[in-house]
Amino acid sequence: MFKAGKFNINYENKTQIMGILNITPDSFSDGNLYYNNPDKAVQRAIEIQNLGADIIDIGAQSTRPGYSLISPEQELERLYPVLTKLQNYISIPISIDTFYPEVAETSIKLGASIINYVPEINSNNNMFEIISRTKSGLILVCNKIKNKTCENIKNFFEDQIRICENYNISQEYLCLDPGLGFTETREQDKNIITNLNKIKINNMPILIGASRKRFIRETFDKNQENNYYNILGTVIANTIAILNNSNIIRVHDIEEHVFLVKLINKIMN
Repeated sequence: MFKAGKFNINYENKTQIMGILNITPDSFSDGNLYYNNPDKAVQRAIEIQNLGADIIDIGAQSTRPGYSLISPEQELERLYPVLTKLQNYISIPISIDTFYPEVAETSIKLGASIINYVPEINSNNNMFEIISRTKSGLILVCNKIKNKTCENIKNFFEDQIRICENYNISQEYLCLDPGLGFTETREQDKNIITNLNKIKINNMPILIGASRKRFIRETFDKNQENNYYNILGTVIANTIAILNNSNIIRVHDIEEHVFLVKLINKIMN
């Protein structure tokens, strides 16, 4: 069980689907679709829930290669109207992509239950204090480390878990994301997704964010922007991830992955 505020997320019986909602102008796949339009973003969040996602992940700061860093004030300016409106419509957990503690704290007050945190971008132990105090879920993302092997990723997570323990954050509030795409080579991405057992620590869930990532697009054609191949490649990558014991998959395309999870459960069980 992954605990996140008032939610107990059961990933042991079914792979959980995290639907992506980016309210940025520059995210690599869906940038500018919901930026500066809270009503449109809210409608997409409702759609993500209605299509069968288990979690909604909202990002107001892009972390794509070459991203532009925005201030916490700018990030909250994007998030506040969306989160305020969502309080009346969303009954599944809301995750917020941020590395600013002040953004995390305000988002939790506005109804978020999970913080999707990239520690290396802006290391600040205030984030751990907030998670400890609010009993929110925390996704630890392994960002850029040199020679990104499964062993190094596991070492990174073990270091982060020790910090969490110092703040009295128990492991049931933690989820581990090895950071596909935050790699030096596409081969590293492929090695991670096929060796998740080497990253597993106790019973903490592993989240995989393969959706439309560069290693998928470059398999077909590094300039390929055809949406069919993005979706097909993502479904294939997530099938591999699930069969290698990924517990949560973070995706843009909800309907296809709801079907995928149902089919895998039916075949495997």
